[in-house]
Amino acid sequence: MMDNMLSTLRTLVTDDPHSPLNFREVFKDELFRLSLIQSLGEDVSSVYVEEFGREVSKEEIYQITVVDMMMCAIEVDWRDFFPYLSWVPNKSFEARVLTTESRRTAVARALVNQQKKRIAHGEAKVSYLDFLVAEKALTDEQLTMLVWEAIIEAADTTLVTTEWAMYELAKNPEIQDRLYQEIQQVCGDDKVTEEHLRQLPYLNAVFHETLRHHSPVPLVPPRFVHEDTKLAGYDVPAGTEVID
Repeated sequence: MMDNMLSTLRTLVTDDPHSPLNFREVFKDELFRLSLIQSLGEDVSSVYVEEFGREVSKEEIYQITVVDMMMCAIEVDWRDFFPYLSWVPNKSFEARVLTTESRRTAVARALVNQQKKRIAHGEAKVSYLDFLVAEKALTDEQLTMLVWEAIIEAADTTLVTTEWAMYELAKNPEIQDRLYQEIQQVCGDDKVTEEHLRQLPYLNAVFHETLRHHSPVPLVPPRFVHEDTKLAGYDVPAGTEVID
């Protein structure tokens, strides 16, 4: 991943050294590729989706399984703010959610089924799906959802966290310099590998502080209060639905 990303960045800088560089696009593509390999066992360029009746490109796979789902997650249903009106239909919101979910499920199922054929032919690979199939304890629906979760978690939240970390380092050059010095002392001219991480406490601190300031998933599903409590001077009875 790092070799591909660095190669692409060098090419972009060489082609136009004075132009602003969109790091997100480079990192997004490589991270999605890695998430597919880890989850499915290979970098999928396209997949035939029966419900669509056509081949879906890698760009569409990313849009449907990652982008559309994240946009759907931040859609606001006004009924969440007025629980006593939850009985009122919100058809436009419900239609968007159901459509997005059904498209996601169709693509994720197609990805899983494509790889299950490979596994059935004895072509084993080191992947999350291979491990789950070997357990023989999950339904097709459970397999599909677990693999999709692995893809979106690796492809989106990791990207967002890394972007925030780079932003904060750019804002704080003294911290950036201290981090660079630690990496140089531990790794020298070698690549940073997983074995190095335990020797890089400042790098670990940078990412933990990034997560503290910039949670990659600030919006979460509503929560329920389990016992009577007092919040900001208000009495909140058990069973109350709370939105962060």
